[in-house]
Amino acid sequence: MGEFIESSFDLETKKKADLEVVMMGYEECSPGHSYGPTIRSYHLLHFITRGEGTFFIDGAEYRLQAGDIFYIPEDRVAYYEASPTDPWHYAWCDFTGRRAEGFRYQFMSCASERYVLRGRDTGGYADVIRRISVLKEATPSNYYLANSALLEIFSMMERDFFANASVSHIPTLAEQIKYYLDMNYSENLRMSDLAETFSIHPNYLSRLFQNRFHISPKKYLLQLKLSKAAYFLTVTEMPVSSISVSLGFDDPLAFSKAFRKYSGCSPTKYRAQRSGQEQVRAGMGPDMSRIEQKQIRI
Repeated sequence: MGEFIESSFDLETKKKADLEVVMMGYEECSPGHSYGPTIRSYHLLHFITRGEGTFFIDGAEYRLQAGDIFYIPEDRVAYYEASPTDPWHYAWCDFTGRRAEGFRYQFMSCASERYVLRGRDTGGYADVIRRISVLKEATPSNYYLANSALLEIFSMMERDFFANASVSHIPTLAEQIKYYLDMNYSENLRMSDLAETFSIHPNYLSRLFQNRFHISPKKYLLQLKLSKAAYFLTVTEMPVSSISVSLGFDDPLAFSKAFRKYSGCSPTKYRAQRSGQEQVRAGMGPDMSRIEQKQIRI
């Protein structure tokens, strides 16, 4: 394992900059090696160069192998583990900053899977990261070198994903908006703020989204929040009030009313109806009961 932690500035200072590297490294995992469940306050990219493993995030399970890239946004609970028979080797880079958010829909929105990009030449990315991971001190010179490597990785991804892509493979604005909603459903998003993010008029945003997905962005976001609420009520013991807050509802009563309309019963009754049933893991894998018992590290 090799790792370089860029500590010239603290994380809060880095978040205020445009784009900053936090750390880079590589690891040749032992069989069954796992990490998490954990929440980080920065974004992560993993480039798998060898072997296999499994990645759990946001109610989904991804089985990955060499040539795959997986992405973990900031403030999301994630867990991943190496195969017990063919453990993966991967390189990673962690980053933050005001422009980091744009990564979500610039690169990941072109993927058919929300957090995964498959079938890439990950060795080139790993080579860049390995070059940085041998650095030992957070000197000004190494600060610039590490950040230039982060930009080099993004440049490589731009070429890899878009240089030879046909127009049909480049995500439309409506698809970018949907992806943004998928990734930020836990926020208290207003359509005016969403329109400002994409520098378009709210009416145009709504019409664009409606024409592409046959549902308004506001209704889509509400349904997404409530489907997540149903999942959390089923597989966690979080209080209803905490679930409401975590999904961006200001008023717990408004949440309960919306959920009742969505499911036909109150959140409390919905949970009670499933307490005697086998828990729905929504793709979280057979070992998720063990995973959920792990302490979440921040």
